[in-house]
Amino acid sequence: MRRSIEDSFHVLGKVNEGTFGVVYKAVKAEDKEKYERFKHNAAELSKMTFLAIKKPKNSREGEGFNKDAVREIALLKELSRHQNIVTLRDVVLCPEGSAATKGLYLVFDWAEFELCEILKNHRDKGMKPPGERMVKSIMWQILNGISYIHHNWIIHRDLKPSNILIMGKGQEYGRVKIADFGMARLIQQPLRALHLDGVVVTVWYRAPELLMGAKHYSKAIDMWALGCIFCELMTNTPVFQGKEDKQPKALQEDQIRKIFRVIGKPTAQDWQQITELPEWNKIAALNIPVRCLL
Repeated sequence: MRRSIEDSFHVLGKVNEGTFGVVYKAVKAEDKEKYERFKHNAAELSKMTFLAIKKPKNSREGEGFNKDAVREIALLKELSRHQNIVTLRDVVLCPEGSAATKGLYLVFDWAEFELCEILKNHRDKGMKPPGERMVKSIMWQILNGISYIHHNWIIHRDLKPSNILIMGKGQEYGRVKIADFGMARLIQQPLRALHLDGVVVTVWYRAPELLMGAKHYSKAIDMWALGCIFCELMTNTPVFQGKEDKQPKALQEDQIRKIFRVIGKPTAQDWQQITELPEWNKIAALNIPVRCLL
């Protein structure tokens, strides 16, 4: 709906900013007076409904909407009904204003925590990894959400702890939500190598086939990322912490080394068609022991 964001919401402040755009915390405009009255009263604030407003960056050409944002809206219109996927509450179109204010705004339920924040807090305080019960609950809910996504023929393509949200106080307390569908694609659509989309994705959770330049891949890349998240939950440490090469190319040699030093460098017998991947010749020349855990 076309309207000013200020007419519909009272923005409390910026909470995150990155390559995707900006995220603000807000309440509905009709709750502004109540918030101002009770903003120092924790008990009353806990009863209020907060929102996350995501403003994706405009298109690189400066005209029109960000294609990833439009895609995310279309996908979430179908997926938001699931309990373990973020709920898209509203879409606001501001056609007028400065370059910083006009554009699309996506409105979501406010999630109190990101999984990456919880894990970082454990590391910073020298705490043990989350307990077995918590790990089972988090992983079951993520898998439940991913199962629904995959059954709808969608690949998320950017699963990582910062895109796993956990709800705070309220009816959904402790509920895990999968977020950020800007990189998601329908499986039947032509898929391009990630670097061609112009978005730098954290390599620690990227599947080996993507690192080696695969242009055609399956939902298995999401399962690899989930395996990395599971290991991180169990150990409190990202399992494959390679140094990211910011150059616009698919091969991330240090990340590949980190992976293959743990699971071994696969051969054509272990991994059919691996020799057909664009970067295989470079990988084959690396001095890494050949070992397959399978």
